[in-house]
Amino acid sequence: PDPSTDAFFIIMNSFNKNLIDGENFVKDPTKPFQDYSQFGSSSYLKLCLLPNKVLESITIVDTPGIIPNSGFNIRESFQQELEWFADKSDLILVMFDINKLVLSDQIREILSVLKDKRDKIRILLNKADSFNSNDRLMAFGAFSNSLGKIFDRPELMQVYLGSFWDNSYKHPDTDNRFGNDLKSLLDDIQMILKNKILNRIRDMEHRAEKLLVRDSINSHMKNID
Repeated sequence: PDPSTDAFFIIMNSFNKNLIDGENFVKDPTKPFQDYSQFGSSSYLKLCLLPNKVLESITIVDTPGIIPNSGFNIRESFQQELEWFADKSDLILVMFDINKLVLSDQIREILSVLKDKRDKIRILLNKADSFNSNDRLMAFGAFSNSLGKIFDRPELMQVYLGSFWDNSYKHPDTDNRFGNDLKSLLDDIQMILKNKILNRIRDMEHRAEKLLVRDSINSHMKNID
């Protein structure tokens, strides 16, 4: 990880902006991070509070960036921490720079941690406007092949192309593709949120049914007595 971005930033909604160190919130019983203490120090955990409408429905965890062949060593517990967050996540967005699609051993190790969460993963290829359509297609094919080997599944994973900055695109043929991919990604996120709400409703209904059955049994037993 880059030494300036080696922390997990948890981004949540709040009335006021604030940045809180891990030691000051990881044991807060109103937040679901108490189990993180199993990794020892909470110095690699930051809570970023922002007033934002989108964050009323979701919580975002921004993980440390990995720079291939940078010479920086990943701390011993990093993969365990990553898996801990992945287990609790409904969606995992993995972003790559399209200019740096060579998967180093370090990145392969990290991605292998997510193998069992494959259905949660969506791949984002950033700075895709750097290539023309033919070069993008070639890069996409080689990259998809590498991902298939890591995740032990030959079918293509969901990959979105984009250029996530405010500058103009270098190749004008990217406008429609990027727009369509962005819409598809947002639709994907909305569907996941909708399904999560529906699953919670079903879970509540299931619990209510179990309580009704238990109360009915208790009532029946009392009548027998």
